[in-house]
Amino acid sequence: MSNQRQDAAVAQCILEQLGGRRFIAMTGANSFVSGDGGLTFRIPSNMTRKRGSTLRITLTGGDEYRLEYMKIRNFEPVMIEEMTGVQVSGLQQAFTRLTGLDTSLGRAA
Repeated sequence: MSNQRQDAAVAQCILEQLGGRRFIAMTGANSFVSGDGGLTFRIPSNMTRKRGSTLRITLTGGDEYRLEYMKIRNFEPVMIEEMTGVQVSGLQQAFTRLTGLDTSLGRAA
């Protein structure tokens, strides 16, 4: 499998783990880009904690993720916060902690 296809597959998997279409609807995420073993996308900064506008999620060794929450200033990324060692089971919670945005409406009891 080529690197480009592998990056696209990893990015699609990350999006599905975040919640797929429901995640997009809940957060307003857009401008998805795959590459470097991960997924980068934009979120509405007027709705987020610390006015971040970009999130990069990268698959690292050991099936863990690194999340980089950034602002874009003068066409350059400015890191707000980074989380490493995030397990797939904690990916949605890590996203919410960084951005303040919920990824779903919750589950019915």
